[in-house]
Amino acid sequence: MKNSKIFLYAAMALSSMGMQSCLDYDTPGDEFNANQETTETIVSSGKADVIDYRREISGQELKQAIRDMRTQLGSALKAVYGMRGGKDGNPPAAHAYQFAYNLGPDNYVQYFCVPHSDFPYSNFTLRSTYDLCKGSIGGPGSSFSFMKTDMAPTLNAKKIDYMPELKAIYLMLFNYSAIENADLFGPMPYTDHKNLKEESPFNYDDVKTIYHTVEANLDSAINCFKYYAGQHLAMVDKLDEDGNPIYVLEDGNKVPLKTVEGKDSLDADGQQVYATEKEEKMADNRDDLYKQQIGKTIMSRVQMLSSDYADPSDLSVWMRFANSLKLRMAIHMTGVDPVTAKKWAEEALDPENGGVIETEADELGLFPSSLGTAHPLVEITNSWHDAVIGASFLNLLQNLDHPYLKYLFTKNQVDLAKHPRAVPGTSAPAITPEGTVFAGMRNGVTPGVGQAAAANPYAGYSTLDKTYFTECNPPLYIMKASEVYFLRAEGAIRGWNMRGEAKDFYEKGIRLAYLEDRHSSRKEYMNYVEEYLNVDAPKGIPYVDPQGRSKDMQSVTKVGVKWNEGDSQETKLEKIITQKYIASFPYSYESWVDLRRVGYPKLFPILGSRHGDGSIKLGNTKVQSKDNIMRRIPWASDDPQTKTDIANSGLPALARDADMGVARDIQMQRLWWDNGKSNFETAE
Repeated sequence: MKNSKIFLYAAMALSSMGMQSCLDYDTPGDEFNANQETTETIVSSGKADVIDYRREISGQELKQAIRDMRTQLGSALKAVYGMRGGKDGNPPAAHAYQFAYNLGPDNYVQYFCVPHSDFPYSNFTLRSTYDLCKGSIGGPGSSFSFMKTDMAPTLNAKKIDYMPELKAIYLMLFNYSAIENADLFGPMPYTDHKNLKEESPFNYDDVKTIYHTVEANLDSAINCFKYYAGQHLAMVDKLDEDGNPIYVLEDGNKVPLKTVEGKDSLDADGQQVYATEKEEKMADNRDDLYKQQIGKTIMSRVQMLSSDYADPSDLSVWMRFANSLKLRMAIHMTGVDPVTAKKWAEEALDPENGGVIETEADELGLFPSSLGTAHPLVEITNSWHDAVIGASFLNLLQNLDHPYLKYLFTKNQVDLAKHPRAVPGTSAPAITPEGTVFAGMRNGVTPGVGQAAAANPYAGYSTLDKTYFTECNPPLYIMKASEVYFLRAEGAIRGWNMRGEAKDFYEKGIRLAYLEDRHSSRKEYMNYVEEYLNVDAPKGIPYVDPQGRSKDMQSVTKVGVKWNEGDSQETKLEKIITQKYIASFPYSYESWVDLRRVGYPKLFPILGSRHGDGSIKLGNTKVQSKDNIMRRIPWASDDPQTKTDIANSGLPALARDADMGVARDIQMQRLWWDNGKSNFETAE
């Protein structure tokens, strides 16, 4: 078997990151402590996304399947950890996290800025934060790299069909990562990788195809969870010749049913009602042992449930996750396919389908507090001094008087002197004493050399407060309740049925926007949020670089926080996306989608575009526009076969994806959902 060869997807260029991994197993239960290391031979079944949820499976059959798949389930957990910077089978850590976020999308959305240029252990020099550096450009693809190497084999294993609910969860996580990856790079061999194809050539699917396939997979997963919960997935079509009801199932099959004697009752109108064998069975489709085993396995081999979720055998949270992801995808599509987007969004909110995430208990992520580790940013920002706060993001918070300024960030950590080659007209003073200002670094500026502030003043700019950030131990979110409320708010202003009002969703999103661990005793945000909700207008605070290496910038923030029903549709959208952007911090992927999709929030224009591939122009020097930002990450492969695959199917898929004629593998190439239309102008 050639499992070692699968998924050599050099387009993500992750081999340079040393992403080979192994897992030290925990001890979740007896099924994992058995003295057997059976490794199932895995071949491509072409059925990685087929969920046989009606299969009759006993608790004992499930238990044996878990034992037979011990190695595969451990591999799947490696993939889960890899979604947020895990490496070598361990929970997320600084190095892998840095490559996935800090050296790429974190800079594109201006959350963080890299203060130094030299990375001696990685053999590359970062000329600016928009440097098209192949040493780091593949990092954001690491999540999907783990999914194809460690999750896809599990999805193709025969014994996974003995645990359809777990297969549904794994498939959703595979697809979640695939959507993230498609939103970063564009087309990819999604189908080939999911079905465990081992040999080139790989065929690249366009982003539209990926979205629609993922949506179908999500619907299958939702039906699986419905069946598990005993919900009726059928309707009476007619009676057979003997007078027995025939049910039509959602897959089109017709199943004759017989009534069960002694199981009759009266309905609300006093009419006789007869139960059926199928109805009796559907009331509880899995026995208690099965549910106990599947819950234990999910807890140990997924590890994304909040500690508030006391019963892992209750799979309703996974239905809400599936629908929340479907809602996110629908919002992404508003500019290119509004009819389908509306349909998906309203299906996601339908209570019959399980609804969406609404509470902190339903949030999914990796929780350092339960994994026995710290958030990777603690080491990156404070031990390594490798990330400081972006000037535009910090200026936005200042102008809205955001609660984070009260406790989350440091002020300048050293005295900062005006540079001898300061730009003309800067208002930077000769000396900015230590601890006196919030000092953000302009994204795209040429970094300094070295990690020590004594030699490189940029390393002394504002960063995360180590003490507070460590104590509150933020989760590494997969899906956050605040995001879902902002998604619903946007859908509501577009006229979709989001089962509530935009104002209520918007304000709930802000109230749940804090990044602290939900169980932390430190939640300073809650002390200030009600006051923050009433900020009517920004303060108009300009940005001044303490070194004077970049020009003073007038604030680009023109909207306040307080909701106003009299605002225009465009202003409401800007408020929603601006607050969603703040709530998403420090996770940049979804914020980068919004920035490209609708042009919000308003940010400072980038610097250093000359270090890109030449396609990004400076544009407006006063505010970043939709037309001069990084629009996708180019493929980074030097592998000859991968280059051939890109030429044969990647670029043609990118052209279909963008529907803009001949596509180019460049930073400014638009993706399918990024059609360049105005926010309330739809594609023809």
